[in-house]
Amino acid sequence: MDPPVPMKGSTFPHATGAGGNREKLLLVVGAVAALAVRALLVPMYGGWGDLDQYAGWVHRLATDLPFGAAYQLDMSYMPTLVAVYGTLAHVVPKFATATDANDVLVRIALKVPPLLADGACAAGVFLLADGPRRGRAAVGLAVLVVPATWYLSSWWGQFDTIYVAAALWVAVLAVRDHQIAAGVLLGLALMTKPQALFLAVPFAAWMLGRWNVRRGVVVIAVATIVAAALWLPFVPWGGFSDYLRNLEHYQNDLFPFLSVQAWNLWWLFQGAVAGGSFALDSTAILGPLTPRMIGFILTFVAEALIALAMIRKPTKDHLLLGLTAATLVSFCFLTTMHERYAYASLVFLAPLLARPAVRVAWSILAVTVTLNIVAAAPPNQHPGSLLPVHGPVGAVGSVAMIVATIMVLMLLVRSGSGDPDDSRPSADGGPDRLRALRTGSGSVRAIDMGATV
Repeated sequence: MDPPVPMKGSTFPHATGAGGNREKLLLVVGAVAALAVRALLVPMYGGWGDLDQYAGWVHRLATDLPFGAAYQLDMSYMPTLVAVYGTLAHVVPKFATATDANDVLVRIALKVPPLLADGACAAGVFLLADGPRRGRAAVGLAVLVVPATWYLSSWWGQFDTIYVAAALWVAVLAVRDHQIAAGVLLGLALMTKPQALFLAVPFAAWMLGRWNVRRGVVVIAVATIVAAALWLPFVPWGGFSDYLRNLEHYQNDLFPFLSVQAWNLWWLFQGAVAGGSFALDSTAILGPLTPRMIGFILTFVAEALIALAMIRKPTKDHLLLGLTAATLVSFCFLTTMHERYAYASLVFLAPLLARPAVRVAWSILAVTVTLNIVAAAPPNQHPGSLLPVHGPVGAVGSVAMIVATIMVLMLLVRSGSGDPDDSRPSADGGPDRLRALRTGSGSVRAIDMGATV
């Protein structure tokens, strides 16, 4: 009987004996490390004020403020996350008395949702990756182990990973042609944080290309209806107008800068014109155009190119590359970006780590995104105390982010090879294996103050 044939694109080949045992040991060690660091950090208070602000919101929802009136608070998050806070308010009795995060149970309760989202991200990556089970487990584990992940959710207690996990599972459902379920979850994902809205273009383009215009429009309509329905509890309280007022306050009063310590194109520009200070993004620099306007124009053009590439080839790989590219172009080109807004790119790109070019881009992102987060928001809230966010380090980090963005865009727009059905899953590890079975061949294929925008 012929030995098992290694699958193209697998992170781990089929291994037996000592090699296979080493791989299993590495996976076990990685899983234990991922769990241990979270068990250590989840009860801790890292020194940021965000958890205190979240606890104050939940306390108000648990005591004197109806859920529908949530946007009378200074929330810039959207209904899906507000529902998370409302759930915590009603299932954790401690919030009836706790107004901040000094209590360890309050801190744990606030970190449970992003912690669960970490696990959902790893599971989604496992399902979307190609190759043998062990290789897919390795890339899922990479998402849990990379410091940016546990730093954000388990220590800092940020909620970015929730919209990332939801969007990733939209991809899981979409590539399996679960159209209505994908539409429902897409509506929930887009109504989590404003950063999720930049994923609407790649998702819509891919769905129109994958399912033809009629069926694609139906799915998009389902997502739109779900998104609109999520605002209904807040309508009697004027919630939507309150939300827009809160958003305007964060954008134009608290953080009206070229870059809020995000290493991107505008960080380079801000460093050149303002040194270690922040520069406003509302000053006209090109005729009547302000940096904020220019950022939106650049992002709009880039998203249009991403959409065209995805419509032309609506495969699983192109969906993941498109989501990554949309995250990165908005991070690099828009003003008022925060350091953590590039995190989603690490998750969306991870299922494609079997490809050498992707491994290079992902490695650049993993290092740069992690360093940017630590430099901009260290545990003691003194930017630069662990790593300088300004100066040469920030300049190199910004260039690295731009280079990684260009790499992802190039991977997306080049034609590539493979049949147009490579996004359909197979039970034995991926489409390359399926093609091999069909042909009989032997080869296969800081400032971050509180809950910001």
